Amino acid sequence: MSMKKRLIINSIILTALTGIVLSYLLRSVSDPDFFWHIATGRWIWDNHRLPSYDPFSYTTPALLSSRELFILRSYWLSQLLYWSFFKVIGFNGIILIRFIVAGLLIYIIYRRNLLRDIEDRALIFSLLIVFSISLLSVYPLDRPQVWSFVFFGILLYLLDIKRYGLIPLLMPLWSNMHGGYILGSITIAAYMASEFFKEKRDKKLFLWGSAGIISGFINPCTYNAIVQTLIMPSSMRQGIVEYQSTINAFFGAGDLTIGLYWLLLIIATTGLLIRFFKLKIVMPEHILLAGLGYFSFTQIRYVAFFLIWAIPVVAETLGRLKVIPRYLILSVLLGFSLFIFVIMGEYSNLKNVKNLRSLSWVSGYYPDAAFKFIKENNIKGNMYNHYDWGGYLIWRFYPEKKVFIDGRQLYEYLYMQSMSIDNAVRTPEIMGMPFWKAILESYRIEYILIPVFSVSGQVIPLVSSLLDDTNWVPVFFRGNSVVFVKSSAQNSMVIYKYSIPKNYLIDDLIGQVELMLKKTPKNISLYIAMGDLQIKVKRYDKARESYERGLRISPFNLTLKERLKDLEYLLKHH
Repeated sequence: MSMKKRLIINSIILTALTGIVLSYLLRSVSDPDFFWHIATGRWIWDNHRLPSYDPFSYTTPALLSSRELFILRSYWLSQLLYWSFFKVIGFNGIILIRFIVAGLLIYIIYRRNLLRDIEDRALIFSLLIVFSISLLSVYPLDRPQVWSFVFFGILLYLLDIKRYGLIPLLMPLWSNMHGGYILGSITIAAYMASEFFKEKRDKKLFLWGSAGIISGFINPCTYNAIVQTLIMPSSMRQGIVEYQSTINAFFGAGDLTIGLYWLLLIIATTGLLIRFFKLKIVMPEHILLAGLGYFSFTQIRYVAFFLIWAIPVVAETLGRLKVIPRYLILSVLLGFSLFIFVIMGEYSNLKNVKNLRSLSWVSGYYPDAAFKFIKENNIKGNMYNHYDWGGYLIWRFYPEKKVFIDGRQLYEYLYMQSMSIDNAVRTPEIMGMPFWKAILESYRIEYILIPVFSVSGQVIPLVSSLLDDTNWVPVFFRGNSVVFVKSSAQNSMVIYKYSIPKNYLIDDLIGQVELMLKKTPKNISLYIAMGDLQIKVKRYDKARESYERGLRISPFNLTLKERLKDLEYLLKHH
């Protein structure tokens, strides 16, 4: 191929890479944890110290455990960074950090490819597209975790070029940004362990590597990141998507990017096994493949680290093949990646460039209008809020109001109580009240701010229970946000001015589901939601029709079958 043709092809691939990355970077801010991170950064800035108590929630115990202190303090440097950028240029600063992170990751991986003498630039640029789609379609770039991605890439590069003296400077910076520095320490240890398989060992690696591992403990929590990773309660792991295995993510949640990860895992494993049997030596890559391969396969939170490490290995493996099989495999990877990109509609995010001068970067998923309603009407007392909205409400309400719960999961028992409330768990009954209501009473909750629909589209069980309960009155509904207040003297004025007849509210909800069904007519959860709402207003025939329509689309759906069975039982006994 002539130099001119090669240049044209490389330019086309680079242009595609730029457009794809831009489409992801211009998405709205939607990660629920981002908001409590930036709120903590603001608190640290204002108070000139790290928190020794929880300033944002009224339910956190006064005596904090080592785990709670770890969560409050372990991200302080990245939180200050987010707040500093926001303080100077608002949410545009947060988008700027995205560009910095993505740019650093892509540049580092590109440089690590060059170290392997891969001359085929089209191969490298194409794999960077695969990497970008795999990473950015799953991981938001607005949380401290992404700095672990960056530092992991930098560490690998320093180890590759043998600039070991910089590692003791890198590790304490990493450990004050995010607890993922543990992986950095393990990576250094893997490189050191590989030296034992060599006749001539690199003494500088042992010296600077050991210093790097030790310097990682220079942070407010010292070694506590290791301890907390090992003792994290299983109940909380179950509630965090990142702890799912890739098998569950692919077959359960339908995450197509996992299929792409599996292909890269197979190629990297094949390439390294061939090199092992040919050279008969153990390299750092073999040790990292064993560790990262296992952990990324069993917990999707490690997939990003695997991708950062694996792309140069995959490039080298493909680069050793003849031209036809190389580009055949690359075409499969690239084609699958672009299919994911198109089917997820990420290209449409390019239109968000118009938001560069506004504050509209925050996702519409969050209850901005409900927040304003509560603030303008000065609704008092303890608030119960949805778990995913806690971080956003910390950001908007502090210091005037505190939240019930948020994504920090500071208190395991509270997290379990919150799940019981959201799911309207009725048993065991306490003092004649269903369990969910007894918990609300124990915390003297005066008002509730929750979404109507879950992410899957089903009506949140708590909403259904509140609609059946005469002690709770809906006073606000817009988009996916609803506010209920307790029927008490304290809330009498708000109820007088804004109370919504529950039948009207249900009709509005039914209207919303109908609109959503027009956009996504095969969303089974919406048929379930429609049937549930129709039962609330005793339109049993329409409820049956909705469930049956869902079953025609998904004949083996157990939830729909159970709903129809419950409906028949209801009609028979009433």
